[in-house]
Amino acid sequence: SYNKESKELVQIISELSKARSLQTIMDIVKERSRRLVNSDGVTFILKEGNSCYYADENAISSLWKGKKFPMQFCISGWSMIHKKSVVIPDIYQDSRIPIEAYKPTFVKSLAMIPIRISDPVGAIGHYWAKPYTASEQDLELLQALTETVSVAIENVNLYNSQQNQIAELRSLNKSKDEFLMVLSHELRTPLNSILGWSKLLKSNSNYSDSDLLIGIDSIERNARSQSSLINDLLDTSLIITGKFSLNKEEINLMDSLNSSIKSIKVLAEEKKLNFSLSTFANIVEVFADPKRLEQVFDNILSNAIKFSQDYGKIQIRIDREQSFIRIQFIDEGIGIEADFLPFLFDRFQQADSSTTRHSGGLGLGLSIVKYIVEAHGGQIKAESLGLKKGSTFTVYIPEILVGS
Repeated sequence: SYNKESKELVQIISELSKARSLQTIMDIVKERSRRLVNSDGVTFILKEGNSCYYADENAISSLWKGKKFPMQFCISGWSMIHKKSVVIPDIYQDSRIPIEAYKPTFVKSLAMIPIRISDPVGAIGHYWAKPYTASEQDLELLQALTETVSVAIENVNLYNSQQNQIAELRSLNKSKDEFLMVLSHELRTPLNSILGWSKLLKSNSNYSDSDLLIGIDSIERNARSQSSLINDLLDTSLIITGKFSLNKEEINLMDSLNSSIKSIKVLAEEKKLNFSLSTFANIVEVFADPKRLEQVFDNILSNAIKFSQDYGKIQIRIDREQSFIRIQFIDEGIGIEADFLPFLFDRFQQADSSTTRHSGGLGLGLSIVKYIVEAHGGQIKAESLGLKKGSTFTVYIPEILVGS
């Protein structure tokens, strides 16, 4: 009776309103909706581009679950294209039916209802093993069902979107907390050393010249470290706010590179590192900001030194590649894991972001380097065969061509 089917529909609608996944929606439809119209089978079809994907089914024998058909060659596609429900009492008398697909099945009659008439996202098909013409009452029930399914799908999409946003916010909060923890650690470490030496030097005037030099050197080194951290934060702020600018001029790239090599020479000597530099010319003209270019080289070289073992080798190679100057920095250091390589130039990224890690830093340097290189119209890439297998950083800067 109509009352019985109406009660069944109300229960189905109630269950659909609680669904939190597409699979749950399909399960409810396939398990419950056959009773609405006493059909022998039901299919749940999803529109995927120009195809109809038969995502799920419940029938007296198998139909087309898991198969895809072009929209223009199946009745579910016809109902979606024309935004109409279809009732077919005899499939063998209707030219819209792809008979070859139906021959192996029990189907004699069907009703196909699009999900969301205004802009169909799928369809629900009901099938009968004996000739049957779906009544007006059947259509009313099935259309009410598909309208509810449409709302349920939108609810699921909204729910999933909300869950993704919540997960993203949690991840951002976690990243922010981790960054603040690392930041406080990184700022405190040099400060503790500066304060410690300041107190010692202040409390005792009997220090030898060598002790004084050690103390002053430590204060200077840690002050420089803290200044570098603050500069990275300021540069990142300028980049984020779009206020980062370059003062470009025609320069000899070798001047910036030699200046960087000179500034990190002491660090390299401490580790007994072997430096080699090969270049195609002593004058390599580029249109660049000399200070920012030096910042790029400083960062890459200091990382190469930081992550190299004592007595290691660092090579710098300068070549032409098309209209670019290619500068390669090759080290034999700890290398980079393959999983981490794609994120190497992302802001706040470090292979080890714990506060107990061996090497300091905020994970900002390489993101700033990438920005500076790209702001010069260049590119940067990093390569490594893996941990303990060294790394190669390659910087491309546009060359000033003769006559340009």
